[in-house]
Amino acid sequence: MTESDFVKKLTFIQKLRRFSLAIGLILIAYSLAGVQLKTPAEISPLGIPLIIRRPVLLDIALLIASIYEALRYYYYAILITPSPQKRRDNLKKGLSADGLMDESRHSNEIVKMLDAGFNTEFPTMGEYKARIRSYNRLESPQVAYDIPKQVEILCILENIDYYSPIWVNFLSILLYISLKIYALISTLQN
Repeated sequence: MTESDFVKKLTFIQKLRRFSLAIGLILIAYSLAGVQLKTPAEISPLGIPLIIRRPVLLDIALLIASIYEALRYYYYAILITPSPQKRRDNLKKGLSADGLMDESRHSNEIVKMLDAGFNTEFPTMGEYKARIRSYNRLESPQVAYDIPKQVEILCILENIDYYSPIWVNFLSILLYISLKIYALISTLQN
């Protein structure tokens, strides 16, 4: 994969991430606000009058969109593209961030590649940054590295942020279903 292909894929992942988060947050707001449309509801987007006869389908459409976007993000951002955590793990193993290793390279070239990878894949915090101490290529590559606690905490926060479209949509689906069950139970009790 060339660098421009990787940049295009990251741009796609960022757009997918934003849309997936937006759908999840809309479903959360919709559920918590208890939005109900009176039947038939009338709206006029772009000046065209529309009548909504089954507003319950809007609930279902939002729920399906949330499930679909969470699965889509999982597929493209987690399964197809290596996540930031996977890229960091590859570097710790002495591989390139993509998980590839050119065996014909000289050890000095590999150390430079790993050092550049550590500089781009690990977040930095002032003077705190991940560094390679040594590299040894015996039967399998071995990398000794120093990662300060501050950088490890930033990596955890970055992982939470990267996976947020999945857990936000999961929480929105869970909230939606639990509020519908609660409404059904309270209706049955009355």
